Parts: sequence; C-alpha cells; structure tokens
Amino acid sequence: IHYFGFEALGAALEKAGTLDREKLLAATKALDIETISGRLRFDPATGQGTLNPFPTQIQEGRYVTIWPPEIASGKHVYPRPGSQ
Repeated sequence: IHYFGFEALGAALEKAGTLDREKLLAATKALDIETISGRLRFDPATGQGTLNPFPTQIQEGRYVTIWPPEIASGKHVYPRPGSQ
C-alpha cells in the first residue's frame, strides 16, 4: 500500500517540476496514473484518492494481490519467507 503512495509522490514531483507547495498541490490534484494497485486520481472537491488499495505481497519477485478473495492472484504467505 505504501509503494503506490511513493509512485503518486514521484509522479506529482515530476509533473510539478518543483518543490513549490502550490505547484506540487496542483500537480497532485491533476494526477491520473496507473500504479501497482490500479488507477489513481484525486477528487478535486475532496482531495481524496480514488484508489482502493488491496493488500499485496512480493512473492518470487512479483507483486501478488492477496485480498479480497474475489480478485486475489495468490494466497497470503506467513511467515514471510526470509523473516525467520
């Protein structure tokens, strides 16, 4: 979930071309990008993102959606490999 936040920040910074707060805010409001979690836009009235992120894990080097079951591309692996 955090990764797509960095994707959005990177896209907004690139679009704004500056760290100026107002320009960065305007660039963020105008975003319409594809992230690892799907399409992300921001509602101009509320500022809320339109993306409904789903839990993912990196399994064998690729992102796997693990919930909800109706869209899952794999099962949750616990404990995470390499965490022991």
